[in-house]
Amino acid sequence: SLGCTGDPFAVTPNLDAFAREACNFHRHIAANPICSPSRASLFSGRFPNAHGLWTNGVAQPRKEFTRHDADSSREGLKVYGTETIGHVPLLPEALAACGYRTASVGKIHLTPTQAPKEYGYPESKARWEDPQMADWHGPYCGFEHVEMSLSHGEGTAGHYGVWRERNFPDVAMRVRSGEHRKAAPFKDAGDVYASVVPIEAHHSTWVAERSCAYIETQAEAGRPFFLFAGFPDPHHPYTPPAELAAEFAQREVLPPALDEAEAATKPEGFARMLRERTFAHAHAQHLPPECIRLMRQYYAAMVHLVDRSVGRILDT
Repeated sequence: SLGCTGDPFAVTPNLDAFAREACNFHRHIAANPICSPSRASLFSGRFPNAHGLWTNGVAQPRKEFTRHDADSSREGLKVYGTETIGHVPLLPEALAACGYRTASVGKIHLTPTQAPKEYGYPESKARWEDPQMADWHGPYCGFEHVEMSLSHGEGTAGHYGVWRERNFPDVAMRVRSGEHRKAAPFKDAGDVYASVVPIEAHHSTWVAERSCAYIETQAEAGRPFFLFAGFPDPHHPYTPPAELAAEFAQREVLPPALDEAEAATKPEGFARMLRERTFAHAHAQHLPPECIRLMRQYYAAMVHLVDRSVGRILDT
């Protein structure tokens, strides 16, 4: 998806320039193909069977989240083959012990976003129904300062949602009305449409704005800091700001590498999803070619907006 990784149509000048100065991993393999387990591996340096977060909807096992009782131990034995692992050290904790200030802005996803309010997870959308959460900024999973975005596409939850409601009330109202979603161009892909959220109100822009603000507050602190900037994009739904959607709908994109026989090469569970179309994002080969093309154009637009934001952070 980037120019530096071989996409001739990508518009990613900031990430490409960064790559020329950075260490690039050409054989980086995720420890797990879905969000939370992969993120827990990134932060812990361990595989899911060692850090305990094995799928979305499960919390990172930590002292503040895990009930160490007989039921938990039995569940741990069933899922992991060992008792539930509690409090695996995470990267921000290791850095804090070395004198670093630590902060996270954007998406973390180490606890379930769909959990009931009473579970007390800060990433639970239900918990953000409490207006007092706007003043909460951690600590959380080793980070001493936290500003969260919990949703993708046009969704709002967390500090980003509070910010958008306060600063762009007209945008928030248009999103809630949902009228623009009725114009989604493909009935089989209702999550592909131009968003009414403009660039200045988008979560990619917010991550950059809040990251830059944190960097500036640390400039005179005299201590090293670790800032994790977690961009919710690129991710379905494919809903870039309308301005970028119009621009990138005119741009060339690489064609998808589709293989009609792909299911035969996959584990049975994934092959069944491909055959039966039980998972909306696993059956791209069943969508019209023009829909797939628009998805890829909108995805490129989302990556481009992340690139702009990374450029702002690096400049700061």
